[in-house]
Amino acid sequence: YALKCDRDSHERCRLCATCESGYRRRDIGGTLRCDECPNAVANKGLLALGIFLIGFVIGLMVFNHMGTGGKKSQAQMRKVIIINYLQTTYMIANMDVPWPDTLSGLFEFQGAISTIGEQLLNPVCELQTLPAAELMYSKQVGYAFVLPLLGTCIYVVWRSAALLLGRSYIYRGPDGQSPSLKDGCTATMVFLMYLMYPTLCRQAFALLMCKQVGDHQYLMADLQEVCWEGRHL
Repeated sequence: YALKCDRDSHERCRLCATCESGYRRRDIGGTLRCDECPNAVANKGLLALGIFLIGFVIGLMVFNHMGTGGKKSQAQMRKVIIINYLQTTYMIANMDVPWPDTLSGLFEFQGAISTIGEQLLNPVCELQTLPAAELMYSKQVGYAFVLPLLGTCIYVVWRSAALLLGRSYIYRGPDGQSPSLKDGCTATMVFLMYLMYPTLCRQAFALLMCKQVGDHQYLMADLQEVCWEGRHL
């Protein structure tokens, strides 16, 4: 057995969780599998579609919120409860349980419609040259900065909208009761964080998921990476 695993080599390795080129690694309930990547054009199309769908969903939520003046109806509260349920089941799907394929597919679908996650935005197939550990750490850095960066972009967009419309950022209408553009900015940030929360939790805990092999623990995301030493520590 080789001590180090090479994705393009068919030599057997001592520890390996690296998929061959053209496949992406997926971890569901502690079960590791390699799913075939779509072709390059289709993958870029799916990423673009994911970005569009996320923008559309958040825009729809903000539009609905502004249209009702921020008041919650009974129907809206039911929607919140349903989304919370779907998000919770998506998070427990990562428990160390060998879920059957039917349930795994169900969890993936529930995650796709209730949270901003890797079901819609998964760059793994576009970054085939990076080792699994490098990709893992890069994603952690990205997720650490994504909310401050997106929050800044959202603020700039709403401030720009106020300038283009010639309207005060905090103007609440002639009755003083209508939602202002500042309210829309706040609602957008809240909805974004609400939808990203499960994914952020899963990504943070992924750094702590290690598997005991002999006298050492290895990172589940890359079984060549020793836990609690070097860069992992």
